[in-house]
Order: sequence, then C-alpha cells, then structure tokens
Amino acid sequence: MENNQNNQNNENENENEIQIENENENQNEIQIENENQNQNQNENENEFQKELIQNYQKLLNLDQNYSDIVIKVSQNSKQFKCHKSILTCQSPFFSIYLKENEANEIIFEDISEQDMNQIIQFIYTRNIQLNQSNLFSIWFLSIKFQLKSLQNYIENQFIIKNFNLQLFFQNF
Repeated sequence: MENNQNNQNNENENENEIQIENENENQNEIQIENENQNQNQNENENEFQKELIQNYQKLLNLDQNYSDIVIKVSQNSKQFKCHKSILTCQSPFFSIYLKENEANEIIFEDISEQDMNQIIQFIYTRNIQLNQSNLFSIWFLSIKFQLKSLQNYIENQFIIKNFNLQLFFQNF
C-alpha cells in the first residue's frame, strides 16, 4: 500500500513537473510573440517617422507654393519660404510670435543665412550639420527659438562633454 502511494505521489510530481514545463514553454512563446510584436511596432514607427521627415523635406524644398510665410535674413536678403503650421508646432518662439503678429514675413537682421538654413532644416527634418564654426551660433539660436531638443543635444554632446573649467575661469 505504501509503495502504491509512493508511486502515485511520484506520478503526481511528474505530472506537476510536466505541467510547469508546459506553462513555462507557453510563457516563453507568449514572450517571444510579444517581443516580435514590439519589434514590428518599432519598425513601423521608424518607417512612419522616416516618411514624415521625407514629406517635411519635400514641403520645404519642393512645395513652396503652399508656403504661407517668408523668413528673411538681412545680410543678403535670402528668403526662406516656410509654413506657419510647422514653425508653430516645432518652436514655441514662432508659436507666440505668429499668434501676436499676423505677419507673412519675418526679418532677422542678426542671423546669418547659413545658420537660419540650418535652423529651418532642423525644424523640418530634425537633421542639422554642426561644426566648429557654427556650434555656438546654432546653440544660441536653439535657445532663441526654444528648440529644446537641439539645445539639449548641443549642450550634452559638445558643451558639457568638452567643458574645460580652467578655460572657463580664465575668461573671468
């Protein structure tokens, strides 16, 4: 009788082990499915973002017929045809300025053509070309136009990372 009970206990333990193994396999399968779904979702989001940026680039470069504001820099009267809706969505500065002024033209006398071009490219595409000669002027413009992501990027990647306290204090 005792032997019979031991056999039954062993069988129950084996069944429990098999059940636990099956549950673990099912959980692993579900986890893999979820990971695959997340990966597909991320890929779809990345594709959407790429397409959106490409469309904004087209708006900026090709579809200037639909622009509704001109930004000028006075140094050589270069004109940038832009879209109020994009400017206001991307920059709190433009949002406030265009709310208060029903202008179809904005003139910035203290901004170079190259810097304004970089800022507008960033507003539309989130791409920018930074170099030693434009780093601080672009950083200043990111603050002026309240482009926080650009400002943070420049500060974290260039200013803070390469900050030299000795040079800083020498200037005071």
